Formats: sequence, structure tokens, C-alpha cells
Amino acid sequence: MREVNLSQNGTLYTYTTVYRGKPNFKVPYSVGYVDLKDGVRIFAPLFDVVPEELRVGMEMELVFREMDWVSGQEETLVYGFKPVRKEGER
Repeated sequence: MREVNLSQNGTLYTYTTVYRGKPNFKVPYSVGYVDLKDGVRIFAPLFDVVPEELRVGMEMELVFREMDWVSGQEETLVYGFKPVRKEGER
């Protein structure tokens, strides 16, 4: 095994939005598979998304966030992806 640097950009392969999660989980939240430009597919949370605006094939970029997955527990640093916004988009 060896360490390699992967691209931080890719396209959304598929996704789902969870509206009814486990007890104490904050909903809704979206997760999906992102195809990196290097040919690697990664499963991760999707941030800064409006579920109705998610589209297969949309450009995504890697981000790191402090996230409190479960109500009442301390935050944890996690990686995920957010849509690449073109100038003028919200």
C-alpha cells in the first residue's frame, strides 16, 4: 500500500436524502457517492444542499466540517462534498 493524493473535485454519481433517521439523529440530511476525477468513487455526506436541487452529474468539491451527527454529543470533524456553485448561483 502507498499513500496517494486524490482530486478534491468530482461529480455526483447518486444520492439519497434521509428524512426519518435513527433516534437523536438530526434530519433531513443527504449522502451520496461522488466520482472523483481520478476514477475513485467515494461515499460521503453532502453539505450545503437543497435536496430538491441535487442532480446526478452535478459538480462537487471536497469540504471538511465540524458536524454533530447526534443531538447532545460533541462535534466531530468529517469530510464530505458540496456542490460547486457557478458565479451568481446561490
